[in-house]
Parts: sequence; C-alpha cells; structure tokens
Amino acid sequence: MTVTIMNNRGKKLALTVELNSDFHIVVSGQLDVLKAIGIVDERLIARQGSGEMIGEMSLLNPDGLRTASARAHCDVCLLELSRDGFNRLLNRYSLLAYEMVRVISARLKTAHDATIHDMQLKNRELQQAYENLQAAQQELVEKEWLEREEVGHEIQMSLLPKQMSALTGFDFGARLAHALLHAEATRGGTPREVLQSTNRHLLAMNANELFVTVIYGVLDGNNREFTFARAGHEVPLLCDGQGAPILIEQRHAMPLGIWDDIALDEQTVILPPGGMLLLYTDGVTDARNREGAFFGIENLRATLRASSAMRAQQCCDTIMQRMADYSGGGPQDDDITVVVVHASG
Repeated sequence: MTVTIMNNRGKKLALTVELNSDFHIVVSGQLDVLKAIGIVDERLIARQGSGEMIGEMSLLNPDGLRTASARAHCDVCLLELSRDGFNRLLNRYSLLAYEMVRVISARLKTAHDATIHDMQLKNRELQQAYENLQAAQQELVEKEWLEREEVGHEIQMSLLPKQMSALTGFDFGARLAHALLHAEATRGGTPREVLQSTNRHLLAMNANELFVTVIYGVLDGNNREFTFARAGHEVPLLCDGQGAPILIEQRHAMPLGIWDDIALDEQTVILPPGGMLLLYTDGVTDARNREGAFFGIENLRATLRASSAMRAQQCCDTIMQRMADYSGGGPQDDDITVVVVHASG
C-alpha cells in the first residue's frame, strides 16, 4: 500500500508510510489511529476516513510530538499542513481554532469512553480470574479435606473390631463402619494405659498432623462394670431396662495424636439388668436434615429410650433408620458409627 502526501499547493511530496510531525487531512482511503503500535498492548483509538484530520495534537504540542500512531488499511491520499502554514491559516481564519477545539474535544471524549470501556473489560477479566483462582483454591482445600477424611476413616476402621465379641449375659450390636489400639489392648493394662501407648505410636508416625478421638473400655461380665478411658470422644449414653437415662459425667479429655501429655477421662459405669450402653461418633448427632438442623443429642436419647426393649443390633438399626428418616437422604459430613451393649440379664 502507499501513502501519498500532498502539500497545500497540491504538489505530491512523497510515497511513504511514515508521517512526519505535520498536520494531515485524509483525502481518500482510511487510517487507523493506534496506541502502543506494534506491541502486545496495541489498541485502536479511532479510524479516520475521507475529510477527517490526523496529527492535530502535534501542532498544539510545543515539541511537536504526536500522542498516537497511524496505520493505513489501503492506499491513502493525505493533504499536509506544516506548523507554520497552520499558524498563518489561524491568523486569517480565527474561527478555525474553535472548530479544531470542537474536534479535539470530541476525540478526547471518544478516547476517554474507550479507556473506560477497556478498564471495565480488564476489571471483568480480573474478576473472572480471581473467581477462577478462588474456585481452584477451594477445590484444593476440599481435595485435602477429603484426603484427610479418608485417612481418618481408615484409622477409625482399624480401631474397631471386625466381629462382635461374645460374652454371656450380654449381646452387642454395631453399625459402621484396629491395628494400633488392638495391638496395645492385647498387651493388657488399664484403658488409660492402652490409650497412652496408642497416643505415643500415633505421635511417632503422624507426619500429616492427624488426630483421632477414641473411647476404649473393658466390660466385666461378672459385675456388668464397663471401665473406659475417653480421648476427646463423645460421652457414652447409658439407660436402664425401662429406657430411663443414667447420667455419665463429662470430664476433660483430649484427642490422640497431638500432644505427648494428654488428659484422658477414665470412669467406670455399671450396666443395670436390661440396660443399654451406647457408644457413638459425633457424626450421629451432627447428622443434618435438608434445612441444616442437627439430629442432636436429644433425638439420640429419645431413640435409645424407645429401643430399650430391643436387642443390641435392632437398636443400632433403629438409630440408623431414624437418622436416615431425619436427614431425608441428604449428604452427611462425618462418618457415622454406633455400638450398643445390651445387658440382657
């Protein structure tokens, strides 16, 4: 393509694509007015056609510098007016200055609107990028949480027996879902000693800073005594043969796997004839319905009272069914485990 520049006497001066610092009027063709030409931030300011001017800012700036660049789309013919010629023209036609100011004002408004539009577009892009970053971060957090939950679930599964024990005068039931705890339990010792030893093993192998809550107890079938140690776990529920609750004191107790010196709650309770002892995880009381309300301890107590005449496994099944009805099949955050010991007589 060519750019033909002609002076004010109609004489052809050059065939070029480089414009000097003088003022030009487009006779034919079309020019793009650009900022940051030739680089990644290049931006179109205006498109000037026949009868429109270009380079007026170079006439007004004392140093003659331009504020933008131009690029031809096709062959273009331009009229050129030097600074001296422009000054002489203003002396003869003073109203031309007002027309120049009007045109410049309109262009400044157009450039301002374009800048605002670009800023709004950039802001939207930044906001979208920020939201994408937030979503990615949330996905990473959820992934890490799920991984920790899986590990916690595996630990919980390993701590529970795969088969229920057999003891004359008692029946057992569980719904759930054993290695460190089982290993320490087989060595003998009180429930407190077993949990303290388990805690030491967890601290030695716990690179991911996971912790577990545990309740571990020994049931004496001769006198129906259940001696337990509790490490941050839920306090068991106990009721007599008629379903009336028997209070078990809640004392300070800390989870395993965090501190060397842990506080454990150690107690002994007696199961009355026909009574029930319920061990459970907080996933039971924290089960939610579709409105987000928790199942709660009172619903659990009521279910246990209503199940007092049942065998242990029936009681477990009833609790799980009552929770399922309450939650309406909605997703739950925690693992749910219930173990019932029934003193049959």
